Amino acid sequence: MLILLAMGSSHVLIWGGQVELRGGLYLTSDDVVAKPFGRARSINVCGLCKKYLTLGVAYDMLCCVKNTLHHVCYSRQLQERCQMNLSFQEKSLWLMFASLMAGFGFYFVIVLPTNTANLMPYHVVFFVLAVVLLVITQVVGHILIAAFDQNTKTDERDSLIELKGTRNGAYVLATGVFFALCAALLTEGNFIFMHVLLGFWVLSQLVTIASQLFWYRRGV
Repeated sequence: MLILLAMGSSHVLIWGGQVELRGGLYLTSDDVVAKPFGRARSINVCGLCKKYLTLGVAYDMLCCVKNTLHHVCYSRQLQERCQMNLSFQEKSLWLMFASLMAGFGFYFVIVLPTNTANLMPYHVVFFVLAVVLLVITQVVGHILIAAFDQNTKTDERDSLIELKGTRNGAYVLATGVFFALCAALLTEGNFIFMHVLLGFWVLSQLVTIASQLFWYRRGV
C-alpha cells in the first residue's frame, strides 16, 4: 500500500514495509502513528480513520501533493523544451565553438611544430589572422542567427547555465596558467610558454561553451 504523509516540512512516501523516523514517527503500510508536537494522532490508512487529522497536517498533505504535481509538470515542460529547436543562446554557443576551432586550429596547425625558441614575426602575423578570422566568423554568424531568430531574451536558467560553464572553464584556465609557469621555468625562450598559455586559454573557452551546451540539453 502506498502511504503519503506530510508533517510540517517533512514529507514521507513509502511503499509497503515500515519506516521509523526521528521525532517519534513510526510508519507502516497499515497504519501511521504521528506524535511530534501533538499535531496528529493515530491514523489507519487501510480502513476508517481512528481519529481526525488536524487542519495543519491536512494542509501539509495538500502542499506536498501540489509540489509533486508541480515537479512533474516542470519536468515534462523541460523535456519538451529540450526536444524543441535550438534557442538563440544555443545557436550562438555553437557558432563560437566552431569559430574557435576553426580560427585557432588554423593557427596551431601552421605554427606547430617549430624549431625556434622564441616567437618570430611570422608567428604574430598568423596569430593576427586567426583573431581576424574568429571575429569575422562570429560577427557574420550572429547577424545571420539574429535574422532568423530574434528571441534573444535570457532568464535565470540562462544565467545559471552560463555560471556553470564559466566555472568549468576557470578550472581549465587555472591549470593552464600553472603549466605555463612551469614551462617558463624549465624551457628556454618564450615560444613554449606563450603557446601553452594560449592553448589552455582556447581549451578553457571550448570547455566553457561545451559545458553550457550540455546543460542546455540536459537541463538544470
